[in-house]
Amino acid sequence: MCHPDRRCSGAGGLAAQRVGRRDHRGADSVRPFVEGSVDVARPSAAISSATSGSAALSGAGSPVVQATSGATIPTTAAGPRIDGAEFAARMKAANQGVTSVKGSMTVEAGKTGISGTFSELLVTGHASAVDMTMFLKQGDQDLSMRMLLVGGKFYLGGHSILAALNAGDKQWALISKTSSNSRLRQLAAQLDGYLTTVSSDQYELYARAAASVQDAGRQQLGGVSAHKYLVMVDVPKMAELSTGALRTSAQLIQQSGIKAIPTTIWLDASDRLAQSDVSLTIRGVTTHTSFKISAYDATVVINPPAPAGVYTG
Repeated sequence: MCHPDRRCSGAGGLAAQRVGRRDHRGADSVRPFVEGSVDVARPSAAISSATSGSAALSGAGSPVVQATSGATIPTTAAGPRIDGAEFAARMKAANQGVTSVKGSMTVEAGKTGISGTFSELLVTGHASAVDMTMFLKQGDQDLSMRMLLVGGKFYLGGHSILAALNAGDKQWALISKTSSNSRLRQLAAQLDGYLTTVSSDQYELYARAAASVQDAGRQQLGGVSAHKYLVMVDVPKMAELSTGALRTSAQLIQQSGIKAIPTTIWLDASDRLAQSDVSLTIRGVTTHTSFKISAYDATVVINPPAPAGVYTG
């Protein structure tokens, strides 16, 4: 989720490193990121311009549905309406036995784009560890980075990012609210609630906060049969039900006058998330996001980096 008036991975000044090599601007080009003008909390925005916002949502073959403001929250336009609580319960039950998730996400906002892949370990449907690689692009500038959440600690990697943090020859930076480095403390504040935001189980929350859920029928999605649903998320209710970074983002969306977020969700035959698509527009800034799951219960190993390679500030 992202808001154009605040720091956001889809709208901020992205830094400059050609993917795989450093460009001539060096550490100075990545300072907008480490100084907080780019929000790393969402790949998303899960991830998170990734999964909510204010504008139109379309899936394969579906019409664009505009975001809504004002007091009235409309229902979606196609297919029979189903009970949101029942839909949320189905998703929750489907996630309970999942041990790991692999997937990818893309975000496009004008000349700015984010693409990435991720692996998660889950316990009772909630992410316990995350390994994510991301490429952020703005115009002809690129920044590669890796985020690692394991053992309750958050690590950030990427040559230009570490150079801007003055991390010396370290391969990782430990993001902590108690760090002596003010930039690391600032990043830690941004990443508050990250696990809730990035995990695939967040869509259960969207279903719980839904003003309406429409059954749009079964279709082929990447060669696999999936069921499509049009979910109209009640923004005030989502703000009430969520915590951390997701609640903050929902509150910002609400303050913009947006009352509902149309979201297209595809579930597989086991009622697990297969894909979500969102196109959002706030004050003329449009962001298109796709979040895709490639595998459930695959072998995933996420280990913390060696302490000798970690910069702590």
